[in-house]
Amino acid sequence: GMVLPVVLRLHKTIIHQIALTILLVFVFVHKTNYYVSDRIRDTIIGALVAIIIHIIIVPPNYVKEARRTLTQFGIDLGQLFKKAAYWVNNNCEFVEGENLIDDTTNLLQELHQVEKEFEKAEKSLRLNPFGRNKKQQLKQNEQFLFQLKHGYTYISGVLTTFNDWSETNSLPTVDRQKWAVQLQVLGEYVTKQANQNLENGAINKSSLDLLDLSSIPLQIRIPPELESHRHQLSLYNDTLKLIDKLETK
Repeated sequence: GMVLPVVLRLHKTIIHQIALTILLVFVFVHKTNYYVSDRIRDTIIGALVAIIIHIIIVPPNYVKEARRTLTQFGIDLGQLFKKAAYWVNNNCEFVEGENLIDDTTNLLQELHQVEKEFEKAEKSLRLNPFGRNKKQQLKQNEQFLFQLKHGYTYISGVLTTFNDWSETNSLPTVDRQKWAVQLQVLGEYVTKQANQNLENGAINKSSLDLLDLSSIPLQIRIPPELESHRHQLSLYNDTLKLIDKLETK
């Protein structure tokens, strides 16, 4: 009786209950011939009652927890943007840059936790017949999470770029100030969206455009003659950074 649940790698709580059932059968089967059938009947009744309670009366709902972790991630991401703006404005000091890299690593772990919470929330709503509104809220928050992922990817990349740029001693003060303003604006926008998510319980469709340039003024302009080459320059820089990392021993 114990071999099967161990082979199937069931949860340890289930294995404990199976072991207890086997022990009780050994103890009481000699006193009553109906104990085994009674035990099976009670188990089935208990399972049915638990299913009814969890599906109809008190269905599990992890959407609120998923939204809470998402909001905290958005706030922390906005703070990272603001810290990066301060760092760029202060000539990209090495020590502050190392602290930002640590913050980026911690934020990635936080992002993984948010994704786990969303997966758990989605599973909790599969058998919930009354969770249609919750599913809609979860879907809207998933869209916001998708956009925050892009925000995280962006800030992770530009931190490395600014660090490399500052080491060349060719980062003009005017450009540093403009980029600092740009990062500050992005950070404030992300933080505002996260706080709105916390207050409203769900993101409004009209506020889902995280990178809407009508709401986020673009501070940086490149020379017109480079406009047609911006994609090639971006790919060149990203490839150059990758090769540099691969060559690092």
